[in-house]
Amino acid sequence: MTSLPPVALIHGMGSTFEHNWRETGWVDLLETEGREIIPVELPGHGSEPALNGEGDSAAQRLLERIGDGPVDAIGFSAGAAALYDAIVQRPEAFRCVSLLGLSDALIERRTTGIPELADELEHADESSSVMARLLAQMALGAGNDLTLVADYVRTMPPLPDFDSAASAQVPVLACLGDKEPTGADRLVAALPDARLLTLRRTDHFATPTSFQCQAAVLSFISTVGDEPC
Repeated sequence: MTSLPPVALIHGMGSTFEHNWRETGWVDLLETEGREIIPVELPGHGSEPALNGEGDSAAQRLLERIGDGPVDAIGFSAGAAALYDAIVQRPEAFRCVSLLGLSDALIERRTTGIPELADELEHADESSSVMARLLAQMALGAGNDLTLVADYVRTMPPLPDFDSAASAQVPVLACLGDKEPTGADRLVAALPDARLLTLRRTDHFATPTSFQCQAAVLSFISTVGDEPC
């Protein structure tokens, strides 16, 4: 029996590997299945340095972290965005991937970063938007430097567009809560081999803790050897 590849886990905005994956049970579930874990931190999160200029991105760091692969990979929110970027750039490094909480809206944004959210996040108070307050609370609770997290939000490069997604010849499971403000229909249609799971009664931040999501992803990545997921 061929052993299964390692699983790279890329957390969401404001979180960390420990906060997003270990505390929610993903690491235990995967290790029970005999999977080796590759923890990947977003720039400016945990102990990972901030982006250092032109050409640097979370996707590039992810690709450096996993080497030649192939690996399975699971990303949530901003981590899913980095993972989507990585599979477009180098699909051969991945056996299959799961994109959690990645909607069409983030891919449609063509500007660098989300400066308005970054400004709010850096100075979050009672007058800030709900999103900024939730992200600030999460970032501080996970032990992150709020200034560095805001800097990452401000400097994230735009993602590959939907036309570019055709090069990502990787089996993909997209999981999106039914309470997300926008869907992922365009993303799933653009990817050559993708399916969409809509999570019942689930908002964005609850996606990683959804039992429906965890069970579906574990099933999706469980195929032995080099068979398609």
